[in-house]
Amino acid sequence: MTATYQLIQVQLDPFSGRQFPLGALVRHDGGHRVARVHRLPSGHCLGHPGADRFLERLQQLLGSLVGPELPSSFGPYTFLTQPLPVPSGVKDPVKWVEALLNPATPAVEPGASRAQRRAAFGWAFFKTVGVDRLVKRGFCPTTDMGGWRDPRSAALEEISHWVPGNARVLLMEPIAPQRVKLTSDLKAVAGRFSMYRDVMEASPEVAGSLVAYVVAGGSPEQRSEALGTLQHWADEVIDTTHTAQRAHLVDTIRTYVTETEGDTLFQE
Repeated sequence: MTATYQLIQVQLDPFSGRQFPLGALVRHDGGHRVARVHRLPSGHCLGHPGADRFLERLQQLLGSLVGPELPSSFGPYTFLTQPLPVPSGVKDPVKWVEALLNPATPAVEPGASRAQRRAAFGWAFFKTVGVDRLVKRGFCPTTDMGGWRDPRSAALEEISHWVPGNARVLLMEPIAPQRVKLTSDLKAVAGRFSMYRDVMEASPEVAGSLVAYVVAGGSPEQRSEALGTLQHWADEVIDTTHTAQRAHLVDTIRTYVTETEGDTLFQE
């Protein structure tokens, strides 16, 4: 029998229509098991500061869930979606669904200071070229740009840097080739971009451009690995040590900002 799963969706505000998954109910071999979202959006990200305690309670209730329906204890804000198939050949459906709900995140070296983290290298580049005041940090798909109304949005990791345009968004992830965990960084960005692209292709109202930019540093071999790997996952890969490519990225950022002049979405 083909395994199926139903997302356990939470909709705190019925007027906005925003939803995000708490987990999924996986049906396999005649039984039901629960796949969990490991990192739920914060109340701040959702625009409901008091939501953290409520979501914590829902997570505790997942432990007693046996299916096939949600008990009344989950309340009116939680519901199941229609069943979706797990691809044939998947040996562990629960593990597969959990991987779908929990995109990989890059590892940070033990003891690394804040300035040594990947995003900090990118921010230093923006300061160097004088566009740091035009770029925003930490794109949250459930709230930024009005919130992406796709049920999978809350399972997406934040994007390090972004610039809103007119009904579109420039999403940027930096790579620092000199980092010890370069290979892990490349896998994390590739996975993150892949998930975002899936959502954007499935939701016509969501438009964005995925850009990876490789900052200065590292050996020629490390830089070649970064540029070669990311070209398969990003819409554009920028070598910031290349004058023309660096200028192109700066011009792209300024173009997006020009689109939103006077637009309150870009105001602090």
